[in-house]
Amino acid sequence: MADSFTFDGTDLSTYGLTVMEGNDQWMPDPSVQLAGAPGSGYRFGGSGYQAGEITLPCAVQAADLSTLRTYRDAIARVLDVTKGAKKLAIDSIASRYWLAILKSSIPAPNTHSGFGTVFDLTFALEGYGYDTSATSSSATISANPTSFTIASPSGSAPATCVWYLRNTTGSSYTGTLKINSTTFGEYIEWAGTLASNYWLRVGSVDSDGRYLYTLDTSTTGGSDPTVLSWSNAKTGITTNGGDWPRLKIATSNTITVSGISSATLQYSYTPRYIGA
Repeated sequence: MADSFTFDGTDLSTYGLTVMEGNDQWMPDPSVQLAGAPGSGYRFGGSGYQAGEITLPCAVQAADLSTLRTYRDAIARVLDVTKGAKKLAIDSIASRYWLAILKSSIPAPNTHSGFGTVFDLTFALEGYGYDTSATSSSATISANPTSFTIASPSGSAPATCVWYLRNTTGSSYTGTLKINSTTFGEYIEWAGTLASNYWLRVGSVDSDGRYLYTLDTSTTGGSDPTVLSWSNAKTGITTNGGDWPRLKIATSNTITVSGISSATLQYSYTPRYIGA
């Protein structure tokens, strides 16, 4: 079967679309900021990456011109830019996906070329590429503090984590909980009350695979935090390093949990990639 791509959960091969080859940036253009420095001219003020792009030379074929127009309308509906950035997965790069938005037009079918049309689709990519498989594990907190190690994530960019901390003290907890990625030098502290067997969730991932900087407590107790409902608790927090605790690549990561002597910590992350 010829390669195609999936966008926002819809396989575009359903509408006769195939990708003939890809033309993507292996790595997005760097962005370096300069800041004035008295007595020394300029110095680096920050760095990052500009939005990447990927161009897919596409062909659409149909049994007749009417079907070709129907396919074209369906493709336009799926790629509608007013929906914002959505998940883009390309058959030829099966292990990754991107959050992308269309930035090129879709031409009308050429009635002089039979029942097919050829055109390029260019997408702007939001941030990093993501692995299609998440890694999840857990650790038992039996002392205050407790440290443990998480192996280096794959990928080429630091991994953002969703952290779930369950109060297993047997009674309601009131105090300050801290999750510290000591290898990275990033932590988050939360001051509040957590009922017995309830969970604190640091970070979350939306239906498009986008990491969200949320902080919530579960509305009920339970052993599986992924099936619980959540209530916003993003107050009384302190962070260090400007980010929720992340994992470094190419090294083992030491995580320290403090403020509670009996808890379960579950975590989940998706490896991220710079470029394609």
